[in-house]
Amino acid sequence: MSLGMGDGQPANPYEMSLQMLETHFTPKISIVFERHKLFSRVQGYDEDVLTYVAPLRGLAVTCDFQNLNDSLIRDQIVRCTNSKKVKERLLSIDPSLEECIQIVRSMEHTETWMKEIEVKCHVRDSDKENTVEVKEFKVKKQGKNPGNKGSMVMEKKNPNILCYRCGGLGHIASSPLCIARTLTCRVCGIRGHLAKVCRSKGKVLNNSVKSVDDAREEQEEIVLTVNSVLEVNQRNVECKTGRNLRKESTIKLEKPHCDIILESKSVRVLVDSGSLFTLISKDVYVECLERKVEDLEAADVKAVGYGGNKINILGMKWMDILFKGNGVHGKVYVTSEGSNLLGW
Repeated sequence: MSLGMGDGQPANPYEMSLQMLETHFTPKISIVFERHKLFSRVQGYDEDVLTYVAPLRGLAVTCDFQNLNDSLIRDQIVRCTNSKKVKERLLSIDPSLEECIQIVRSMEHTETWMKEIEVKCHVRDSDKENTVEVKEFKVKKQGKNPGNKGSMVMEKKNPNILCYRCGGLGHIASSPLCIARTLTCRVCGIRGHLAKVCRSKGKVLNNSVKSVDDAREEQEEIVLTVNSVLEVNQRNVECKTGRNLRKESTIKLEKPHCDIILESKSVRVLVDSGSLFTLISKDVYVECLERKVEDLEAADVKAVGYGGNKINILGMKWMDILFKGNGVHGKVYVTSEGSNLLGW
């Protein structure tokens, strides 16, 4: 048997037979079905964009998209992303596939950083700083009579009232609920207020623990007014009887800050989940990063603060941003003044 090729040259019968068998038994690809498989592929809840794009590229091989291949994969990312913020960001611009992947990766890294920072801001060493999230309540201890049991009474207070004795919110200084009414100031030695609100300019007393009047322990009331997650510095004040310990709480609000690496330089930034931009001041850009303002590219955005005040952006620069081993190459905007912000 002699089989011929298209050019008239004799062919190897074995190879020709294999080719004919493969052509016969290989199922015909349905373009419609292949595209259906690609468009049905959604992003998993814990699946990052790189893990999601890899199978999309594989499915697109048999879809015959031709020159629309990248744009349709990009559309699938926008349509089926598991993040509402990512979808809103991508719909506000018209990125290419590579730009789309870069933006999504940047937002994924930022979200990971935000979670780590929030945990760091709200979890402290129990021996120094504790985090509490409680509603306003009053705890009343009633006498030493065995028949009287301690009671907890929920009370609604005005959170805008500031006590000048303890610095706390929700009560006035004359209120019997103030925790400072039986305590002695460590600064001036006068009883009835805490050291943090003391107005005396006298010499600071010894930091030894002061005792409190045991007679006032017959009926003690403690008020906590915390409307959000706050950091509470606690020190123990021992009573004369030695039976009870009471904690004097100093409430201090702190904004979430962290250190990031910009172009191999450490920069302290304020975490701002409401900002779409990462901003650094001119001073940091020139002195810390040792760059020239003249090298900045023209800014492609305009920014305003939460109060509506305009932020003067001098320009922008693509930089390597690193936090705890996770990095991204993104835009950093340089402002004439103000705080350094880490945003989306």
